[in-house]
Amino acid sequence: MPRDRDDRGRSSRGGPPRGSDNRRFGPPSRSEHRVIVENLSSRVSWQDLKDYMRQAGEVTFADAHKQRRNEGVVEFATYSDMKAAIDKLDDTDLNGSRIRLTEDRGRGRGGGGGQSLALAVVPVVVTHGPDPSRGLNKADIQSLRTPENIPSSHSRG
Repeated sequence: MPRDRDDRGRSSRGGPPRGSDNRRFGPPSRSEHRVIVENLSSRVSWQDLKDYMRQAGEVTFADAHKQRRNEGVVEFATYSDMKAAIDKLDDTDLNGSRIRLTEDRGRGRGGGGGQSLALAVVPVVVTHGPDPSRGLNKADIQSLRTPENIPSSHSRG
């Protein structure tokens, strides 16, 4: 037996044994093959929902009652798994409620319809230089624009 492994096959560094399924650990994998589950019983947890949906295919993510009460979200590894879930499990009974499954077409993560870049205007507080209680005038600003106050990546020269 190699010296860097214990008797259970684990690395002495604490990681899983070589060849093990590393996807079981860490954050869930997210996909764009998303189904909205409506009319979800309040007794159904995200684990229950994920287990139920596994009969249709590989589930990569599930959540229940987070965005809306009695609504869940399930993501599948492939488009065909998602379609199979809708075909097989729509209008079926889960914990006493008939659930409705619909393909999520573009709500996107965060509800904004996709990723976007947001820019923010951040006020600048001057902690040295002229008295801040009277504000800055043009001369004050010019006095702050000395070569030692401007980072080298911003200098013109």
